[in-house]
Amino acid sequence: MKTFNIFIFTVLCCLAVVFSACEEKEKEEGKGVIFIEPQKKNISASGGTFNVKVVANKAWTANSDKEWLTIKPASGEGNVPAVVINVTANPSTAQDTAEVRFSIAEKSLLLTVIRAGKVEPKMEGEFSVSDTQKVRFSRGNLQYNAKNNVWRFAECQYDYIGKDNENISADYDGWIDLFGWGTSGYNGKNPWMTSKENVDYGDGLQDIAGTNYDWGVYNAISNGGNQSGMWRTLTKEEWLYLFVSRHNAANNYSVATVNGIHGLIVLPDDSTHPGTWAFTAKANNWTTNNYTEAKWIQMQDSGAVFLPAASDRYGIKFSTSGIYGRYWSSSMYSHREYAYFCFFGEYLEECFLEPNHSLPRSYGFSVRLVQDVK
Repeated sequence: MKTFNIFIFTVLCCLAVVFSACEEKEKEEGKGVIFIEPQKKNISASGGTFNVKVVANKAWTANSDKEWLTIKPASGEGNVPAVVINVTANPSTAQDTAEVRFSIAEKSLLLTVIRAGKVEPKMEGEFSVSDTQKVRFSRGNLQYNAKNNVWRFAECQYDYIGKDNENISADYDGWIDLFGWGTSGYNGKNPWMTSKENVDYGDGLQDIAGTNYDWGVYNAISNGGNQSGMWRTLTKEEWLYLFVSRHNAANNYSVATVNGIHGLIVLPDDSTHPGTWAFTAKANNWTTNNYTEAKWIQMQDSGAVFLPAASDRYGIKFSTSGIYGRYWSSSMYSHREYAYFCFFGEYLEECFLEPNHSLPRSYGFSVRLVQDVK
């Protein structure tokens, strides 16, 4: 074994000499050489500046594909120890990416700059989920990009992905928002899972409440504080308390249509109507409560939550959206293949919390996270 290790070390040394000689030969023959450091940079939503080191043996230029990023100097001759990259603040809650191409005549290198989305204030409305605990909801459903391993909240409450969830894969460079139960990414339970075997999901033994299988506990949400442990999923008991046990619960939710999107409106504990909109509780159709975007903004500013009827996914097959909504709880059913979820739809006056044996943990449902009010 010792002899083998000496052999490997000798080979690596020889290769290093060969590569070095080739580089020197390129320089002697007038071929271009360019190197930059770093080649990838993450920056906060508030923007900022950082330096890039350029090593080159020829004149070079640098160009960005985004207007929110500037370069100074944008060209040079040979080595420059500190090219200044300036990134402006992100006005959106969505993360975005810029590419800066450093080029000489023969070749180019890319610097990738990832700018975080701005963190919106928490939803103003407070919702009792037990006798002693209130929560605030995130501003949109949870979404995931597999290629970049990025989690985010939808930019507005009625946004959802829909049929594009069928593109789900480990390297899909798009967004999905229908997840199997407990697929936070912890312990191999990844958000792109499409297995139809129910025991593949969560940990198979206990609730995911308070564990790393909970999406909000385990993950940093890019436009939700960008730190793990800031969010969580409601338990079955908390969903039930919200719709059944809290004060005036029956008068504070209904299916509705917002900006043309079907879903469920939930009003906060201290809900007050601004007078420019009316609300009928526990309607059994999408049309009784029908709001324009402008009216919905008024309701949202008063603390209202909207859960879009984003349907579900089984394997890679997406069901028709706008008919019903299914949102995971963090509670497993006593039978280890099932978990409880919030279910609503047209013609249903009430929301149900059920394991519903025909739709077990392998189905992809929506996820809306909450933060505890301290």
